[in-house]
Amino acid sequence: GGENYYGKVLGTVEQYLRMGQTAFNYAIEGGMYFGKLPYTMLDIPHGNETFGYYSYDFNMLNFMEYVHDKYLHAYLEYHLNGFVFNRLPLLKRIGLREVFSAKTMIGSLSDRHQEIVEFPVNLSKMSNPYIELGAGVENILRLFRVEAVWRVTPKSTQGAPSFGLRAKFEIKL
Repeated sequence: GGENYYGKVLGTVEQYLRMGQTAFNYAIEGGMYFGKLPYTMLDIPHGNETFGYYSYDFNMLNFMEYVHDKYLHAYLEYHLNGFVFNRLPLLKRIGLREVFSAKTMIGSLSDRHQEIVEFPVNLSKMSNPYIELGAGVENILRLFRVEAVWRVTPKSTQGAPSFGLRAKFEIKL
């Protein structure tokens, strides 16, 4: 009795641009779900409740804070590659590099999905765009990146922090 059909359309664009000494990395992903689905099959943005930094997760978002059936996520990183630090003698010798990041998402949710199964109380619709900004230092001991990340908007309903320090281990050849 297949009366409940559903479908989804998803897409991602990712690019790494070199601009002189600096570099710009971005990824934009969007999607739309058709039909009635339980919330577990919809888009639940990837949160991060650890002290690790993830490039394609929202680092100041708790797990299962929002759900969407139409969404657009954007991840931006701007690597200055020592543009400022190389002008300071001590920092030039250490080889530290500056990095800035911004992540945002916007989404909507139809009420038709709650006809299948009721959503948990902590899961909510988005009323405002989610924005987080970061500034950090990479190339620490040639392996680590430390970034200060701020949750700009909206304020968390689940008690997620609005500021945090995150670290990332990465090997760049």
